[in-house]
Order: sequence, then C-alpha cells, then structure tokens
Amino acid sequence: MMTQAHMERTLRPSEAHALDLSKRNGGINRYEATAVGHGSLSQRISDLEAKGFLFAHTPETWIDPAGNPHDGVMRYHYLGWKAFTAPTPSNPQEARL
Repeated sequence: MMTQAHMERTLRPSEAHALDLSKRNGGINRYEATAVGHGSLSQRISDLEAKGFLFAHTPETWIDPAGNPHDGVMRYHYLGWKAFTAPTPSNPQEARL
C-alpha cells in the first residue's frame, strides 16, 4: 500500500501546487488560485481525488477586488488522504489476465 508521503512525491508540479495551496490556506477557490498563478484548479482537484486525496467542496459567494459578488464559487478544503489497495479478483482466472 502506498503512503501519503510517497504519493505526494509522485504528484505532477501542478497537482502538488494545488494541494499545497489548499493545505496552507485552509481551502482555496479558483479566483484565489488564479491570483497566485495556478490555473485549472477544479481539474487538479479532480486529479488529486483520483489519487486518494480527499477534499470538501463548499460553494461560497466570493467578492472580487471590484466588489462584485460571484455566487456558487467552489472552495476546496483539503481533508486528508485515503490509501487505496489494489482490488483482488473474485475469480482466480482474473488474476492471471
């Protein structure tokens, strides 16, 4: 079974950046990520979730620098990591494929 530390070492730079931003800031939305040079935040969060990293998705109203509200902006909060184990086949024949 892969540990979280090992998995973090295998992340692409954009995934590691998204994870770091969420951990350091207690959550992040796409506008905040863009402001620090990170694009495609939702895709990176999806990629991280596919690798076992857990995030809460919380919609919020975000106020931009001009004072305009943006409803339904997703904030991603890092929750932890869930180790995956390889599935074991129920049919012995599948193990040989």
